[in-house]
Amino acid sequence: MNQAPTSSSRSSATCPAGTSRSTLGVGKTVNGSGMLFVYDVGAKRLRIEVGPHLEGVFPDGFLGYLMRENTASFFATPDAELGLRLTIRIVMWRLRAASLGLAYDPTPVTYITDSVRLAAGGGATARAGAGLASPGFLGQPATAEERAHFSEQETPGLAYQRYLEWLRDGRKQVDVDLFTPESRTFLRSLPMTRAYNDFVLLSEIGQKYEIETRGPRAMLYFTSTPFVSPHFLRRTDDGWQLDLIADVSNSREYHGSSLTYTMVDSGDDYSHAFADMMESWGEGWLRVRDGDNRQMPVHVAE
Repeated sequence: MNQAPTSSSRSSATCPAGTSRSTLGVGKTVNGSGMLFVYDVGAKRLRIEVGPHLEGVFPDGFLGYLMRENTASFFATPDAELGLRLTIRIVMWRLRAASLGLAYDPTPVTYITDSVRLAAGGGATARAGAGLASPGFLGQPATAEERAHFSEQETPGLAYQRYLEWLRDGRKQVDVDLFTPESRTFLRSLPMTRAYNDFVLLSEIGQKYEIETRGPRAMLYFTSTPFVSPHFLRRTDDGWQLDLIADVSNSREYHGSSLTYTMVDSGDDYSHAFADMMESWGEGWLRVRDGDNRQMPVHVAE
């Protein structure tokens, strides 16, 4: 799969058969700012080549981690296409952050306790699948201790902190009361890898946010990142739960536009409860007025 192939500053000694070094030695027309994804179907190997002007954006440690934890997991199953699309999504997130001048910062991974799987290095080549069931997919029943820990919380803020812990330490236990019943059903339908959990976690951990509570509903919106859409939470008799299905219903994410997501009126009770906090940006774009609404630079072809 080719994403704007350009010149590479790395050796292509591990290229799959049939891929010449000259194929990777391009990039004169776009100043070396590009990437090349090559997947060897027979050997189940993935290679990512990065142009010299993107090496600071995508260091080897990040690429190696991404392939080991995410793409290789999908290649071990019939969902190889899904794995590639998800990989591109994570790459796009990193590119958009870099476009705002945000350098790659590995320090948030200190929040993640398993440092071995996030260790830097390992190059930019991963062997995928090898005919084995993928160890990278998450999903297992919760223990009694986990159900007690990932349960309803006293405040929306505590519920969100538990969610970050679930992303960090959990194994996609969806039979926990931290999530609404509809959200649990939604989570069961998602093929989720550890890397995708980390992707969500690293895009949110350390970011500033505000919480607006109105009756049994709350909206958590971010004030230091324009990439993450709001979370919605609901209060039950036992406490606050994450309503992830409401997150999906009330927002749409976009790539290639100046804005990264828009809120939508799904017609649910959240849409009505927080309608006065939304601001129109024209042409159908709707954002939380007091959130981080920085716009991405957009290249317009002449």
